[in-house]
Amino acid sequence: MACDHRHDTDEVQQCDEDAERVVRRRRQSDLGVVARLPRIGGRGVSDVEVLGRIGPDGPALLVLYTGGTFGMGPDADGSLVPLDLRELGVHLPFIRRLPLALTVATFVEPIDSSAMRISDWLDIADAIVAHAPGHAGVVVLHGTDTMAYTASALSFLLEGIDIPIVLTGAQRPVTELRSDGRENLVTALAIAAGHLRGAALVPEVTIFFSDLLIRGNRAVKVHADSYHGFASPNHPPLAARSGAAEA
Repeated sequence: MACDHRHDTDEVQQCDEDAERVVRRRRQSDLGVVARLPRIGGRGVSDVEVLGRIGPDGPALLVLYTGGTFGMGPDADGSLVPLDLRELGVHLPFIRRLPLALTVATFVEPIDSSAMRISDWLDIADAIVAHAPGHAGVVVLHGTDTMAYTASALSFLLEGIDIPIVLTGAQRPVTELRSDGRENLVTALAIAAGHLRGAALVPEVTIFFSDLLIRGNRAVKVHADSYHGFASPNHPPLAARSGAAEA
């Protein structure tokens, strides 16, 4: 990446710092296994709060909420505000019936995906490196505006990973009756954990949305409202699910 040094001094400095972090991450990516990838700084893992574990003993998935419509709910005046994810089970009671455990973590200050920066991609990568070890896979809950960009960035920042990392989100909050977030989350969890029950391991960064599993660096957002929000025009989807809902 190249920084335009004609811009404001503070912006240039931030760009230079982000570029250096990208270079350092790419150099370290040949370590392969995510448990051995070192963190490279930024907002810091202290800005990610682990809310707890849900489910039985045994294998677990990491669910990392970075921000986005999925985890929003109405305020007293009707405007959308971030939910307390400790109450996730209230809106998604099925997660307590899953045959595997979930470790739920969230950025203390959720990221507005419409304003995502390079430094945010690096922070998400660092959070995965810090909290994924010991888990069978990772599901990242993300806003749809820049999900494709984040997935592409992570696919390069976390080269050599040996577990599935699946990004998903929602066009409608999980607090709404017709939210697509429930199906997206359930299927993303199934993909991330599939190898535990004999399905093929997909050790890469992907997006699952509505009915498609897409390679992270081949995804594009194609619709702002439809449940079929993402496509892979230049590469066949890795998998497709039949019976997806229409908006």
